[in-house]
Amino acid sequence: MLMVLAYLLVCVIYPKAWPWFDWKPEHVITHGTVIEAVNRRGQHVWSYDLRLPATDDSTYWKFGNLDDDSLSELVYMPLINSDHPLNGWMLVFDDNGDTLFTRDCSVRREFPTDTLPPGVPEHYEGSIPHIQKYIGATIIISIVNAINPARCYVRFWDRKGNPMGWHINPGTGDLKLYEDIDKDGKEEALFYSFHNRLSCVCMYALDPASSVGVSPPLRDSDNRFHPVIPSNAKHFILFKPSIVNQKDGRNDYQGGLLIWRDGPDRYKIQTDEGDEMGPRCIDYYFDGQMNLIDVSLSDRYSRAFEQLKQEGQIPQITQQQQCDTQDLHYPVPRWQTAYHCRKASRTITCRVSQEIFYKPRQ
Repeated sequence: MLMVLAYLLVCVIYPKAWPWFDWKPEHVITHGTVIEAVNRRGQHVWSYDLRLPATDDSTYWKFGNLDDDSLSELVYMPLINSDHPLNGWMLVFDDNGDTLFTRDCSVRREFPTDTLPPGVPEHYEGSIPHIQKYIGATIIISIVNAINPARCYVRFWDRKGNPMGWHINPGTGDLKLYEDIDKDGKEEALFYSFHNRLSCVCMYALDPASSVGVSPPLRDSDNRFHPVIPSNAKHFILFKPSIVNQKDGRNDYQGGLLIWRDGPDRYKIQTDEGDEMGPRCIDYYFDGQMNLIDVSLSDRYSRAFEQLKQEGQIPQITQQQQCDTQDLHYPVPRWQTAYHCRKASRTITCRVSQEIFYKPRQ
């Protein structure tokens, strides 16, 4: 009996001695320079010293089963308030805290204003990891939102850290939907981003395995965009600010953008054309091939539309005409069988982005 009591006392002092201890980490706590992985009860599982303090509110992480065991690995993307080499990097830890691999998640020297070589740090707004399945295999999606100028680096990795596809957009963003939207047996990653060069929001759908390139348009009077690799995104849509937004918006372009499934083969994308008082939304409805099906206006948008029309600030058109003429811009895709992308003797088949044009509803 004394031995049993002694063992129970040991388990109270050292919970890991308990045979039913929960070794599955589910949360990360930052203590100065140290990150601590804890289980659902808040008990310590393992810890790691970053050497410099990370900011809790801007550091993102995700737990997921990368090696098909019953435990969780950690994908950690820190933001440290200095030009620290870990900014823009991804650290992947095994379920026991061992480092599996680290990767630089920016895409260096593929964007005209990116001149820093690999390994040289710069300031970042924040990095975001996601863990998903691609044709049954676990993959990691890393997003680095850089500033000055704003751009979003998207990279896809297999579970061992081998690189897959990548994409650069001139504006910050995040993953909004991940599923097989066109029923071809392969999942697509749908991203929302600001497009700073065109002062609007955009959506792009990427194939994790084959995506490559920079968002259109590639014609620019300020920067030399012609040497860059053009995006081969499966879908790319630019949402032009509405006439209400242009006359009475909070800034030069819209607020956030939401994407979700709205039926078996129907997707809803919502832009916020709002002011300081709240959202004024336009809802766009698409099929699985991202063909526009319908457009509708929220109540707050409709009231603002009628008010501006009464004041003579916008054309005297009906709300239905507003829906019918609300601009969506698609980069024209044209396939070339062997477009040389200047990538170390590799020849990649790319979509060549031409001028922007309006695509009517089908």
